[in-house]
This record gives sequence, C-alpha cells and structure tokens, in this order.
Amino acid sequence: MSLKKLKPIFSYLGSRMRSPPPLKIISIFHIYNERRFLPAQLKHQAERGLQADIIDNQLTDGGAEERVNQTKKGLISIGLLDQATFLNHSERSFYEALLDCDTDFYQTVSKQITYWIAEHNPSQVFCDAVEFYNPVHDIALPLVISAVKQKEIEILEVPLIYQDKSQATGFSLQQVRRSRLQDEFNVKLSDQEVANKINARDTIYTELSQQMGALLTKVSSEQARSEYAAQHKHPLSIRNENEPLRYEERAELLFSQGLVRAPIRYMENYVPIVTDLLAEKIS
Repeated sequence: MSLKKLKPIFSYLGSRMRSPPPLKIISIFHIYNERRFLPAQLKHQAERGLQADIIDNQLTDGGAEERVNQTKKGLISIGLLDQATFLNHSERSFYEALLDCDTDFYQTVSKQITYWIAEHNPSQVFCDAVEFYNPVHDIALPLVISAVKQKEIEILEVPLIYQDKSQATGFSLQQVRRSRLQDEFNVKLSDQEVANKINARDTIYTELSQQMGALLTKVSSEQARSEYAAQHKHPLSIRNENEPLRYEERAELLFSQGLVRAPIRYMENYVPIVTDLLAEKIS
C-alpha cells in the first residue's frame, strides 16, 4: 500500500506536530464474532491518543443476552464501555429482513447510523469486511456506505473469517482476503495489547471460543499480534465469480434439515438489499 493510502490512519501516530488535530474513529459491528477482537484494537487506538467510539447491534434474541454481557465485560476491561452505543435490534430481525428483502428495515437502520455518525463526526469508520461467511456480517459495509454522507470520512473494513481452501482448517482468521491484499494494511500490537487480546479470548468471550474451537483457541500470541484492515470497496464488486459462498452452502444444508424456513442467497436476497441501500451512491 502506498504512503498516501496509509497517511489517513497513521498520520498522527507518533507525529511531531506541535498541535495535531484530533483524529476520531468509529467502529461499527453487527455480529457477535467480531467482539473478541475489539478490546485489543480499541485499546491500541486509545493508547495513541485517538478517540474511538463504538456502535454495536446489541443482539437481543435468547442466548444472545450472554453475548451482549460478554461484549460489555470486554469493553469494561479496557475502560471504553461508556463510548459504546447499542442499537438494540435483534439478530433475527436482520436475518428475517434479508429473507424477505425488506429494504425498509435496512433503510431505517441506515438512517440510525447516519444520525449517530453526524453526531460524532468521525475521521474514519471501521466496520465488518464482506467475506461471504455470514450474510448479516456482510450487510454491515453497505449499511455504513449508505449511512456515511460526508465524502471526507474514510471507511475501512475489518476482517474476521473467510473460507480459504488453501488452509488446513478450511478458513483464514482475521486476515484480509487473498484477492484483496493490495488493499491491506496492518499494525503490530504491543506485548500488553497482545496479552489483553488473548485474555479476552480465554476469559471473556468463552462462548465464542466454544463455538469456533481450535480455530480460535490455537491462535498463538505471535499470530494475534497483527491487526488487519483494508480500504473499503463497493460490496458488490468484491466477489470473484467462482468464489464459494459459505453462508449459502450452510443455509442450504439447514434448509434441507428443516431447521430454517428458507435459505438466504446472495443473488436473491443480499444483492437486492445492497442495491437499494447504495442506489444513490456511485459504485
């Protein structure tokens, strides 16, 4: 990545300017799985004098209450709970709106985020990357692009997990997709930040560790040292034609077992919602 592209994120880190203007960052996340990475990332920002605010879709379905409690515990551990805003939409409502192609629902959420961004006036917005692992995870980026009205605000994608058949596990964790390495940058965490990150995994986000198993619990301290992000792209330009859609494969399996009323599909469900959200944006 060129120095020009790196400048927005690092221009005031270690700067020798006498009175650097404040750099304000907002992180927007939809899905519980990202929360394991928040403490280290936000602590890293705060220790470098950056103001980091968080807007989170507080999941309110059944077992999600414990997930929310774990998120709050993680934020308390780094002293940032008072800078978090929870929208209080249920996880199920996001899935149902995708299934029903309910554009009104997503336009409402976009307007909520627009209001919140206008109130906080950030320099940058970090959000979930589009990875084709979970459709609700992937809807975060189009919502953010739709909600950000100021052209000077930079939007960056934060990776979580994507299907990668070149890996023995079948997945790559917290890595920018191979097809997008030209958009990638990363920062190295300090020893204390790495310790905070590992501690959050092992003692706070225990439910997530149980769900992901060795894919998460076997991540070494050295692997955990890097935090990755990427310059955002139009959500509908990211997928290669032959790229697997993990959530479609999973949805078809669940549907065949009678566990869901219908599968969420990329072309039939995701694309119409994104197209509506970004109708006024230049692709």
